Amino acid sequence: MTKTSLAVILTFATVACGKSAPPAQNNAPAAAPAGPVTIDAVRVVEQPVNVTLSMPGELDPYEIVAVYPRVAGFVKSIAVDRGSRVRTGDVLVVLEAPELAAQRAEAQSKLQAANAQVDATRARADAEASTYDKLKSASALQASSRATTWSSRRRTSKRIAVKSSRRSRTSKPRVRR
Repeated sequence: MTKTSLAVILTFATVACGKSAPPAQNNAPAAAPAGPVTIDAVRVVEQPVNVTLSMPGELDPYEIVAVYPRVAGFVKSIAVDRGSRVRTGDVLVVLEAPELAAQRAEAQSKLQAANAQVDATRARADAEASTYDKLKSASALQASSRATTWSSRRRTSKRIAVKSSRRSRTSKPRVRR
């Protein structure tokens, strides 16, 4: 039978059962009960329940939250059980991401290489500063040496000029025009 035909049959059966015989015309009062009613009493005993009742049902949480990992990886450990109460910020699962470990190792090696390059550049700069200081002091020494040489040349040239002027006076008179 289909569900529709079953529904139709049940509807007719309900309508047919709903009709009752016309009420009796006698106005006789209903008979009163003959005596007290007897009730059976039983002593209450504590014992485990033997009846298991399985019924379909659905449990709804107070709040539904989508949980996504920050990185892709493998589950290393689970910090909570199903049905546990959790709060915002609680660690639910610890993930292990080998790709991130490899990226971290690569970044650390790049950092070490950059630090080595910085150290080498500083050493080179210190060496160049030392060379600059040496050249500067040599230049200052050379400048002072030139000044000394220049002054001694000037003195020598003055002496020569004085001697030559003495000679010119004694040798030939100059004619002025």
